[in-house]
Parts: sequence; C-alpha cells; structure tokens
Amino acid sequence: ARLSYVMYWRGWYAESRDLAADGLLYAPQGPMGANLHLEHARSLARLGEADAARQAVGLAHAARESGYSDDLVEIGGEEFALSRATTYSMAGTALAEISGDEREAAGELERAISLYDEGPGSGEQHGFASKALAGADLAVVRLRSGALDGAVAALGPVLALPPAQRVATLTARLGRVREELAAPVFRGSPQARDLGDQIEAFDREAVTVGLHSLS
Repeated sequence: ARLSYVMYWRGWYAESRDLAADGLLYAPQGPMGANLHLEHARSLARLGEADAARQAVGLAHAARESGYSDDLVEIGGEEFALSRATTYSMAGTALAEISGDEREAAGELERAISLYDEGPGSGEQHGFASKALAGADLAVVRLRSGALDGAVAALGPVLALPPAQRVATLTARLGRVREELAAPVFRGSPQARDLGDQIEAFDREAVTVGLHSLS
C-alpha cells in the first residue's frame, strides 16, 4: 500500500496499480483492504480505466464498512486503520481523475471534510494535514466545474494553516490548483489571480520555514 502510494505520486501509475492489486491478494477486507482498493482506484483512473476505478471505489467503501478486524486494525493509526474520513478523501481524489465524475468526487471530498471536522471525539486518527489535502483536492474539482467561488471557499481553511504545517505534500497539491487556475475560463479574472497570488505566498512562506529549520 505504501509503495503503491509512492509510485502514484511519482507518476508511475501502472506500477502503482500492480502493487495495489498484489496487496489485495493478502488484505482485501477492512481498513487496509479499503486503502489498497483506493490506491488501485486512483491509479486505474489515471490510466483511463474509468469503470474499473469506479468499481474499486465501491469495493473500498464496502471493505471499510464491513466490520472486519484483525491485529493490525487493533494497532490502529493511519498506517493500519484507514479512517472513514480518509477513505472518502481518497475516493474523491480517485473520482476527480475521471472526466464527468466531478460531482461524485466533490461529494466524497465534502463528506471527508465533514468527518475530519468531527475531530478526535470521533475515535479516529488522522494526520494534521489530512483535512487540508482534502480541501485542496475539492478546490481542484470545483475549478474543473468552473466554480471559482466554491474553490475559494474550499481553500480558505487550507491557506490559513500556519507555515510550520505547510508540508510538501500539501504544497504539491496546491500546485494542481494553480494549474487549474491557468485554464482559459479563468483568464483575466481578478479573483482567480488573487487566489493564485495567495497560493504563491503560501508556498513561499512554507519554503522559508523549511530553510530556517536547517542547521
């Protein structure tokens, strides 16, 4: 699952797909099975296999809600017990890569953000950047639908993060937002230009903090 994730973000989608499929031979159920199904879905979507990607998303939700448990699930944490919020977030990321599925992708990501907002009281654990990553992905989906106001709203909490929490995965995801802002439909829009400037400032402050942390 971890290596499939790494291959996906390196752009090696066939390798990511094959690694996830191999992992599913060993752990098709429960939170880990959901994680593997979603890694599979994201890579399939990038490879243009839309129907297979949608099926993998459905299998992921079924695996996550199956009630399956084992020793790894008992250990917990994001490594072994993918939270419901992150399940929805990854599902949205996968569906966002399928042309025409923007509404479904937005629904998954909105559900993820709602679950992240429930906080520790929900009994689940997530990384501190998880909600921000879902917000950035939601902004991408909304921009692809031409909804600039919606993208601005999705990025509000993201851009408010303190510099110390602006991890590389998040700044990379915001790079995709800037790519969408470059679309012809937003050309000449003061609001789009302002949002791009805010992302640039966000990235610049994140880099400055990273340099200060060096010895």
